[in-house]
Amino acid sequence: MTSKKTGNSKPKTLIIYISFHHGNTIKVLNAIRPILNADLKTPSQVKESDLKNYDFIGLASGTIYGMLHRSLLEFVDHI
Repeated sequence: MTSKKTGNSKPKTLIIYISFHHGNTIKVLNAIRPILNADLKTPSQVKESDLKNYDFIGLASGTIYGMLHRSLLEFVDHI
């Protein structure tokens, strides 16, 4: 797949994450980051205007009672 944003052979990917408690989410993301060629950012590092620069945007966090972390859900509600 070719990125519509950059014309590169790999799509531009952003993963917005919260890693808390044991830090397992960031450990997993650091393992898959090279495969996806993804930028990793926490919600506080993301500007809404930057989102248009990505072909794919993913969300990642540990789960609490089957839900993503509250601050990640609040971020999504804000944008």
